[in-house]
Amino acid sequence: MTPDPIIEELHRIRAEIAAQFHYDVFAIGAMLQARQRAADRPVVSFSAPPPEATPAPTDKAVEQAEELSAALLDFSTRAEAEAWLQQHPPLTKAPAPASIVN
Repeated sequence: MTPDPIIEELHRIRAEIAAQFHYDVFAIGAMLQARQRAADRPVVSFSAPPPEATPAPTDKAVEQAEELSAALLDFSTRAEAEAWLQQHPPLTKAPAPASIVN
């Protein structure tokens, strides 16, 4: 395999950074996070949003979900289910959860 100068440079830089932080992956991670914060650019996070970003269901939404779960046992045809849905219009949509961009 022919040596790739770009890959070789990446390996050299990785080795320099690792040596600078005494091969401590937690220290390297902390440095990268600090650089990320200092860059003041949006960061995509795939972690779960904090609980305050997810709206709690309203009492009406819980009540409607309970009614539907009880009614599901009584439906014998699709038409019955559709009729139930017509009689129980959906609630307005809850606000969208907080963006995944920090």
